[in-house]
Amino acid sequence: MQLRRLLKNFDLLTVRDRWTQRVISQFTEKEVTITPDPVFGFNINVKNQITKEEISKKYDLKNKYVLLSFCDKLFTDEWYSQLYSRLKEKGFDVINLAMPEGCVDIPCDRRIDVPLPPMDWYAIIKNAQGYIGQRMHPMIVAFNNIVPFFIFDHYAYKKGDQQLESSKIYDLLERAGLLSSYYNIKDINKKEIQPADVVSSILDFDKNKVEHFILGYQKRYLAMMDNIVGLI
Repeated sequence: MQLRRLLKNFDLLTVRDRWTQRVISQFTEKEVTITPDPVFGFNINVKNQITKEEISKKYDLKNKYVLLSFCDKLFTDEWYSQLYSRLKEKGFDVINLAMPEGCVDIPCDRRIDVPLPPMDWYAIIKNAQGYIGQRMHPMIVAFNNIVPFFIFDHYAYKKGDQQLESSKIYDLLERAGLLSSYYNIKDINKKEIQPADVVSSILDFDKNKVEHFILGYQKRYLAMMDNIVGLI
């Protein structure tokens, strides 16, 4: 098979999740290792970042703000209104942070829309007190900076009672023990999560567990880079 032949040309095979690891391993006798997403190495590699003071001034960010960032309107208007109200009750400023497609029309105190410089986007998430939304990489930015998050996953799906691990989000959070911050929106048998539960998840976020996981993951990232450089 052509794929098996091509894989023989690689000195190092790395993937980001167990599902891809299992698939690639079927076509090669080489070791296929799971390594961190490069975003986990961002703070190590990029020292000259926008400060909290700079990003707060530029976008008029309060000291206590939570980001809502959705690419789809997953729930009813009433659901999002309840989420907004619950966050306000806890004293948060609620910011609607755009996805590349723009901002979904949901209740918020104000929007940060596209176009948005990538370094600004990173700093806005890094300095938030919470991220509630979709997609992997904004979640990893929050994760990497120990910002409480709740993620709605539209990549995962289920077959019967079996959770299929084709989602990198699911795979990462299961290994980190953070599935309490996760919701699979394609699981039609799962009870719809309530806004109060999402806010509680942000407030009860286990930062110590995340910090321990991040330290281990950063060591794995550095080891991965040493392996790559050693092969050049």
